[in-house]
Amino acid sequence: MKYNMWLTKSVMALIFLFSVTIANAEQLDCNPPPGSVSIHAEICSFSIPEGTNIIPLDISAGGTVVGALESIERTHAFIWTPEEGLTNLGELINGDISSIATGISADGTVIVGRATNSHRHFQAFRWSETEGMIILGVLEGATFSRATAVNIDGSVIVGASSDNVGSDYAFIWTHGAGMINLGSLEGGKNSRAKGVSSDGSVVVGISESSEGERAFLWTEADGMVSLGVLEGGESSRALGVSADGTVVVGESDSSEGMVAFRWTAEDGMVGLGKLDDARMFSRARGISADGSVVVGDSDSWGSYRAFRWTAEDGMTNLGRWSRGKDSTAVSVSADGNLILGYSTNEPRVFIWRAKP
Repeated sequence: MKYNMWLTKSVMALIFLFSVTIANAEQLDCNPPPGSVSIHAEICSFSIPEGTNIIPLDISAGGTVVGALESIERTHAFIWTPEEGLTNLGELINGDISSIATGISADGTVIVGRATNSHRHFQAFRWSETEGMIILGVLEGATFSRATAVNIDGSVIVGASSDNVGSDYAFIWTHGAGMINLGSLEGGKNSRAKGVSSDGSVVVGISESSEGERAFLWTEADGMVSLGVLEGGESSRALGVSADGTVVVGESDSSEGMVAFRWTAEDGMVGLGKLDDARMFSRARGISADGSVVVGDSDSWGSYRAFRWTAEDGMTNLGRWSRGKDSTAVSVSADGNLILGYSTNEPRVFIWRAKP
């Protein structure tokens, strides 16, 4: 659910849909997807403003998409809905500042991200139609902040706050308590929160430790706990968590390279493997509410390919657009039927949906 600085400036956004649930989808221009692998689907295009690039970052249970809309002047947060199309949220907030929407609550009512303030420092924000934009501030001693994830109804937000020398500190935010520092693992300093459970009681992310960078799980009762690494690995990162907080996904170094993982208290950290022809790397970036569907990307002979994983089917290659070099899946809806992603090289937005 998150902004990746390695992205090229020319990106084609995709929404991979595994059920035909989007209203008015029949009005879109849909065709068989060239470059698609292992799925029976069609690709449906819809327009974005001329002269802009789009980076999709999160999707709600109902299919509302948020992310970053890039133009020559600045970057603005956006919302896309099947009914109303693309809305420049940055223009609604304040057209003179830059903003990025990195997360949306499952019920679609609250959007979070980061926006520049009057001093040109980026700070975390919370936006809703009823309350407008609320700047969440920073932790004590910090200058910057960014929100990365939000719980089901928007009442709990997580992210990281940074100081002037680049140190990050994971935080949790609520209306009542404000922004609270979650600390770090023993022997570490930097930490970043990346996901939160539906009720806000479980937070996952990345922290330095005396043993290296580790995926963590935080609860108020136990504090921050390391989830370890895959066999032969030296680092790991938690990037998503199921609704009840019992299943965590991310990536871990291992004896076979960087591999997507799925963690539970019962089974520990389990690698999900790579695509059949992948050589080096896979990463899990999103998870359904019940933890049964995992999405992300995997290296495939010099390119990236989006994947969907289930225990029954394993890792399925979602393919790419014909002129796109790479593809990745960044988020999945609560029921696992809507998968949000992008393919590089073409600044157009597409919907992918499974055909009956």
